[in-house]
Amino acid sequence: MDARRESECIISDLPMVNKAFDTPVALIVFNRPELTRKVLEKIREVRPKKLYVFSDGPRADKPLDAELVLACRRQIDEIDWDCEIVRDYADKNLGCRERVVTGLSKVFNQEDKAIILEDDCLPSLSFFYFTEALLNQYADDARVGSIGGTLPTGISAPSDESYFFSQYPQIWGWGTWSRVWKSYDASITEWANLSKTNFLDGHLHSKKAIENWRWNFDSVFNGEIDTWDYQFVFTMWFHNFLTVIPSTNLISNIGFGPDATHTFDSSNKHSNIASTEMGFPLVHPDFISASPVDLLVEKVLFSSSLLELKLGAFLSKSPKRLRATLLLVRKWSRKLFPWN
Repeated sequence: MDARRESECIISDLPMVNKAFDTPVALIVFNRPELTRKVLEKIREVRPKKLYVFSDGPRADKPLDAELVLACRRQIDEIDWDCEIVRDYADKNLGCRERVVTGLSKVFNQEDKAIILEDDCLPSLSFFYFTEALLNQYADDARVGSIGGTLPTGISAPSDESYFFSQYPQIWGWGTWSRVWKSYDASITEWANLSKTNFLDGHLHSKKAIENWRWNFDSVFNGEIDTWDYQFVFTMWFHNFLTVIPSTNLISNIGFGPDATHTFDSSNKHSNIASTEMGFPLVHPDFISASPVDLLVEKVLFSSSLLELKLGAFLSKSPKRLRATLLLVRKWSRKLFPWN
């Protein structure tokens, strides 16, 4: 790659509200109308020309779901800018994995690139332009698989660059291309053979992280957890794709709480972390390679104990009252007997 350079004629300075936003945006919603409203308000600031909306159906055993799901969908009907809206609303509950996978597959059957947001991922304004710029920048670069909007809590990025490259995709506000999504396999069938090799040793540095991801991939492969994002990590590693991580956090996850499917612990250190604006023009890294910062990303995000992982999986399937009790027990046990 050429020496570090500023983006040429991609973005000047904020505010950029008068720029036509051509990159399609995909929004995944379910049963949290207040969060949906907040994210839609941010999307409205850039007024994308095309918006995909995917809504899962209500769960049969949750009486409140039907009205909440409908309330989220009604907000889409209130969009007031000139926009092509593609609605994909499930009649029955598909679950996290199938709803996201079928939705994104529909997007990338029609689009070369897209920006993806879930209803709990509140973006800064510059997130959209940062992601759009780099989707254009690396559209044909087979080394780059995704553009993330999240700088994880506790990570210090290189101060003289707008972003760095990592092998760890960040999916709280992100973007990718059809060339990458076509490689996605929700069943990670290749894991059957790779699990017997040193595949994980080639991507991870610590024994704890290797145990962490072996458990994650085993759980997905065996159908024990209903998720889609571990499979995307597998896709990125299997094809040796890198992801872009911004040097400043552009996304705030506002969805931690008892009503969430996976991010139910509102005391989690990653909950409601403030987002900031990115400075433009962008300053690119000198080389396209995984940054040494990855060692810290691995330690901060992917070094949970197996006990913690199993407890998290159990909590995600537990009734709300039991979950609240167990979360309280976990909070105090961490103070007395730290697991990490």
